[in-house]
Amino acid sequence: SGWCDGLDAGHSVEWLFDMTGGGELYPVGMEWGTVKADANALLVAGVKAYCPENSAVVAEELRASGEY
Repeated sequence: SGWCDGLDAGHSVEWLFDMTGGGELYPVGMEWGTVKADANALLVAGVKAYCPENSAVVAEELRASGEY
């Protein structure tokens, strides 16, 4: 997944979700959006499923930012 590729390349969660020059991987669509708390929960679940080796880093970053 794009999230896993970005994390494997050493990028942060902030970079993954940055829509202006970052990874542009925030889960949004043409007619819907995802609030940040739900996007973070989706990211945690996706990482656990597809690249669990990155789970600790993602959880640590989200906790440090107060968002998880």
